[in-house]
Amino acid sequence: MAKSKRTNLEFLKEDLYLVVEGEIDEMFVSKIISFIPTKYNVRIRVANGNGNIPIHVNILKKIYSYSKIVVLYDLDGTSNLDDINRYLKNKQVNLKKEDIYFVNPCVEHFFLIAKEYNNEKLRIKKDYQPYFQRHYGVSDYAGHLSQVEEMVENLTKKDVENFLDNLSRLSEDDKDLPSSNFLDFINYIKR
Repeated sequence: MAKSKRTNLEFLKEDLYLVVEGEIDEMFVSKIISFIPTKYNVRIRVANGNGNIPIHVNILKKIYSYSKIVVLYDLDGTSNLDDINRYLKNKQVNLKKEDIYFVNPCVEHFFLIAKEYNNEKLRIKKDYQPYFQRHYGVSDYAGHLSQVEEMVENLTKKDVENFLDNLSRLSEDDKDLPSSNFLDFINYIKR
């Protein structure tokens, strides 16, 4: 996504870094945040894979030691927050539990709940295909950037409102499918 020039107001805000798995996460979260007045300059860092998130967190902590750094993990229906905490500790990453946000199973569920409340146990990209065809006009969804760009482009302020409402209805228990604590992040950054 193109970077915009910083305004004077942005220079007055504290930076907050959100490390995400991939470009799809970054595109969706950036679009959502663009509709929300925030008390932080939210900087999203793409790790290019869950396994790279600890590396990026540690680099950011060294360079921006006074900035808040948080992460967003896709749990993929196979892991939970305890697993993520153990993994981060094994990689010598020191994050508080409240700095770890998740979506279970994957960011695609965020795209779905931006359009409709859905509590089905969808696990993989293929499970989302009929919904993305109906809501976004994207056939044979496979997570290609061109498909995601099209979907993100179609997100409106009303979709963001739906997303936040539907997100509040999802379980926050990381062992449930679907679930997410991402609303805590949204509430944290809101002005």
